[in-house]
Amino acid sequence: MAKIRITQTRSGLTAPQTQRKTLQALGLKHQRAVVLDDNAAIRNMLFSVRHLVTVESAPEGGIPPSGFGKGGVDPNSRELDERVPLAHPFPPEQLAAMADYHRARRGFASDIELAEALGVHRSRLAAWKRGAVAPTYDNARMLSHLAVTVTELDGFLDPDVIHDWLVSKQHSLGGRTPVEALREGRLAEVLYAANATEHGAYV
Repeated sequence: MAKIRITQTRSGLTAPQTQRKTLQALGLKHQRAVVLDDNAAIRNMLFSVRHLVTVESAPEGGIPPSGFGKGGVDPNSRELDERVPLAHPFPPEQLAAMADYHRARRGFASDIELAEALGVHRSRLAAWKRGAVAPTYDNARMLSHLAVTVTELDGFLDPDVIHDWLVSKQHSLGGRTPVEALREGRLAEVLYAANATEHGAYV
């Protein structure tokens, strides 16, 4: 499998907690680099911290020298002097869908449940997950809005409750479920309902 070298070029101290956790999960520290497999999961993580890192292809079979953290290399070494364009990058639309998939997926027990909420077949969801294709505009919007909603709910609801909330009728949404409201593009109203739930008005 191809390898990529990732260097954290900006401090993550003032970044949101989710981005700091992503940097930690990648094994990064400020002005340190790591060499990792070039796969969809890693690219999804990189998308959320793309403003804090630089990415380049790594030599085939290259092993980073030790002494600079777990799996890390010194970003000031001569090995980094020659910057090589990342081979076969995913288009931005596909990266966005991959990132939104992983954020939305936290609110569902399975891909089948998530696909049902999105109103698509699970094979299509799997293609977005892999970065094989980009969703249509309407599907991308629904996936993005669902990801935003799940992220909001994740701040105060247990993961196994999020799905129940999303498919339960809410009085503040006119008796619709949040999923139905999201399909109609009513993200602001869904977030208002989520805020009401957080403050005790679970209806």
